[in-house]
Amino acid sequence: HGILPQSGATPRNDPQRTVTDRNGRFLVQGGDFVMYDGTGCYSIYGGARFADEDLTLPHVPGTVAMANTGEPDSNGCQFFIVTTCDAAFLDGKHVVVGQVVDGMDTVSKIEEVPTVGDDFRPLRKVVVEECGQLF
Repeated sequence: HGILPQSGATPRNDPQRTVTDRNGRFLVQGGDFVMYDGTGCYSIYGGARFADEDLTLPHVPGTVAMANTGEPDSNGCQFFIVTTCDAAFLDGKHVVVGQVVDGMDTVSKIEEVPTVGDDFRPLRKVVVEECGQLF
């Protein structure tokens, strides 16, 4: 259960999961079920994007937030989890939608997966399986 590195996964069971770096690792990004490479965008409301909601919540370790294009009101299907560092530079720019309440040890393990390239893709596949939902 949780978020686990997995080798040999295919695009159908491995939606894009990017471990991104900025002065040290700071987030795990995923959710591109359109292109499976971090470029796809689709809104749960239909169409490509939806408007920002509350931008006042802070980005602390374990925060789950909507990834966007850097422009206002550009949320789609992608999300990210802030890992173990301070990410206050994201405050006011991304909609926080949740918080990891159990499994930060797994997030830390993902943070340690080696990456490659300018987009810091993990050298091993990282797959979210049976992560659960809170209502």
